[in-house]
Formats: sequence, structure tokens, C-alpha cells
Amino acid sequence: GLIGCSLSTHTFSGLVNKVDINISGTISNNLFAAGCVAYTDGSLKDCQSLGNIEIETNSITGQLYYAGISHNCRNVINCTNGSDKKDELNKYGNINVKSLYTQGYFSGIVTKAENGKITNCKNYGKIDISGTQSSKANIILAGITSLCNSATVKECYNYGDIEATTSTKTSNMFMGGIACCTGGLNLYDCYNYGNITYKAEATSEAMLYIGGITNITGPYTYHNLYNYGNVAVYGTTATGLYLGGIVGRLNSFAELSGDIINEGVIIMGKTAKVTTSGKCAYVGGLFGGCNTAVRNITGDNIYSRGPIIVEEGANAAGGIYIGGVIGSLAEATSRNPKIIGVKSACEILADGRSNIGMIIGTESNAEKVFFQKPFFVSVFSNFKSSSRFCANA
Repeated sequence: GLIGCSLSTHTFSGLVNKVDINISGTISNNLFAAGCVAYTDGSLKDCQSLGNIEIETNSITGQLYYAGISHNCRNVINCTNGSDKKDELNKYGNINVKSLYTQGYFSGIVTKAENGKITNCKNYGKIDISGTQSSKANIILAGITSLCNSATVKECYNYGDIEATTSTKTSNMFMGGIACCTGGLNLYDCYNYGNITYKAEATSEAMLYIGGITNITGPYTYHNLYNYGNVAVYGTTATGLYLGGIVGRLNSFAELSGDIINEGVIIMGKTAKVTTSGKCAYVGGLFGGCNTAVRNITGDNIYSRGPIIVEEGANAAGGIYIGGVIGSLAEATSRNPKIIGVKSACEILADGRSNIGMIIGTESNAEKVFFQKPFFVSVFSNFKSSSRFCANA
């Protein structure tokens, strides 16, 4: 990009990149690439990248860190990757990986934003991973940021599509419209309009976490989150799938409030499979699954209205569980969470499936969860049997 590395705490302001980055050949170390500043201990403000990043190598032994604006940055304010012109969506600011690679982090704005703030940023570029993974490692893709321990993301928008068609040996695949998280994360007033699609063939002990906003969470607070993009799985994973309109899997000290809304279509396609014996797929209008430490989900507008489609041929060795709001609540019991005011208003087309609930797909300790004012107007199509509230309650 414009600047390779700056270890100062300086604020870079008004940078504009219009040059593509093309990488090929043999790479024996980690590779950092970004449109504006690859690495800085400072901040970026009012910056834009209109350049595309593309890599096609025959050998790489390190990790890939690609972002539209910066790989590493403390604070990112009012920055844009790509163009907001309607006919230029997914044309500029794209990240395209066609090469052999190991572990990878790919983001529209910033890869790593630990202990920082990302405010009023927009991504219009497409992230497309279609190479071959050479060894087992995580793959993380997000419209805004893919590695955000103890970070705050506020008033950010993703319009770019995110797609993985790679042949992988991944241990985990994470895909989110706004952010991917391995630690604490606060999300406020964020919107995703991009489609998220997984078509990869994952081997080994792969887990797949996909959400319209984020995939799997550490300790966090979420307030006013909106997904309008489609979230679809057509590929194979080995040891489990969590698929949700907002979050793939809620994890560790969750607090959600305000508007939590999904309008996008959620699809588990006919070629989607979980192959390991006893391992399941959890599909939810808002949340694929909820972990043991989930605390409270409360708000005035917490609902999914986008259709849930599980096509004929989709399969999970341990079963597919579908909920109008939550795919699996079986683990969210240790903190006696309160779930107040959730609504399901989505059509569920599940072609002969039996594990369907208008609110929850599966749970094991419902008496430990406090529900207040749940509401559903879900329409079931083409299914064997279901519960009005939870499939196996």
C-alpha cells in the first residue's frame, strides 16, 4: 500500500490509495498487505483505498494478513475501502486469494485492532478466498475486522460480499459480515448488507462458524445490530456447523440489547454436510448456538424475518437443528440467562426435517432459562413435525 510499516503512534489522515497490490512467487514468511498502511501502532482517519489486493503464489509457509485499509492499527476512524458508487460495488477494494496458503486473516478495513476502536468505517470490496490451504490452521474473514480482542466497533457498514470456495485443511473457519472475534468485543450500531457464502471442502477436524454480523464471540456487549445479507453454506465441514443470521455462536458472557434484527436469507444448501459421526449442524434465524456463559438477551426489536432454507440433501451426521431465533440453546444454562422479547417472523423451509422450533431448535435444560414475552409468527413449509416453541422441549 502507501506505507509499509510505522511503529510510531502518529495519526495518518486523508490517505487515498488507487493502486492494486499483486503478489506472486514463493513466500517463506508471514505476509502483511493493506491498501493504506500495512502496520502501525498509531491511528488512521479519513482514509480510503480503491486498490485491489490479489495473491497467487506457488508456495507459502507463513500466515496471510490482508486488509483494505491496514493490517494492524490501534484506532480507525471514518475510513472506507472500495467505492460507494452503486455500479462499483465489489469492483474496488477487493481481496482475492488464489494461492496456496496456511493460516489467513482477511478483512475489509483492518485485520488486527486489539484494544482499539473502529468507528464509522465502510467496506464495499469483496473478499474471495479460492486458493488451496497447505496445512491445518484457522481461516478468518470479516467485512470490517477479523482479529479484534478487547475492541469496540461502532457505526460500521459492510456492503461487500464474502466468499470462501477454497479447498481447506482448516481447524476452524470463521466468517462474519462485520467482525470476527477471539476475545472481548463490543459492537454498536452496525449493519451488514453483503452476502456471505461458504462453498469450501474442509477436511480434518474443521468447525464452521458463520454469522451475518459476527461468527463466534468472546466476552462482549452488542447493541443495535442489523443484517440484510444472505448467509449460505454449500460446502463440507467435519466436526460441526453454527449458522446464524446475526451470530454463528454466542459465547462467553454475552449481553445483547436494543435492535437485533436479521432480514437476510439463511441457507444450508443441498451440498452442505457435517461428516463426523455424532456432530451436528445448528441453524438459527439470529443465533446458530448459545454457549454456557450467555447472560441476557433483551430488547424491543429482537427478531429474524429472513427465510431459513435447509435444502434436500443437506446432512449432518448428528442431526440438523433449526430454530426461528436460536438453533441450539442446549449449553446456555449455567448462568440462568434471561431471554426477553425475542420474536420469530421467518418462514422455515426444511424439506422433511423434524428438529424444528419456532424459537429454538434444541435445548436440554429449559428450566434454567427465563423466557419472557417470546413471540412467533413463523411459517413452516415441508417438514415432518415440530414444536410451537422448541423442537425437543
